[in-house]
Amino acid sequence: MAGTHEFYFDDDGMIQNVFLLWKPKSCGSCQHLFCDKCIQKWKRINSTSCPFCCTPYKEKRVPPYIHSLLGRLSIRCRNSSFGCTEILSYNSLEQHETNECQYPTKQCHICGNYILTDAIDQHQSSCNPALIECRICKHLVDSESFS
Repeated sequence: MAGTHEFYFDDDGMIQNVFLLWKPKSCGSCQHLFCDKCIQKWKRINSTSCPFCCTPYKEKRVPPYIHSLLGRLSIRCRNSSFGCTEILSYNSLEQHETNECQYPTKQCHICGNYILTDAIDQHQSSCNPALIECRICKHLVDSESFS
């Protein structure tokens, strides 16, 4: 698993992945929480400022209650659409998805979707790039040509 998870509640009240705070980090100035992967990406692009308060981002220890809340979540494996039926705690999710899941997936570097590892080459040979909106002109552009 490579960072941010996506989650939503399904019909059974179980969490399905849709942007879950993953490996949280906190800004020492404004206390906003960020996924580790997200804040690292932000810092590479935007130097050292916090995305919310624009002051220099100084990492602060995340309050223990945040880890406690996350630890109480029951989350379906991101590979449930491929057949995995495991429901795991936040703390065991990464280990399961990385090393134990019987339905291993990889994220397609073209479209960003997760694909069964055995089918990734076939998928990528016919995959269409994800469309993203240009912040300036608002046109949809395929992600491969947008850099």
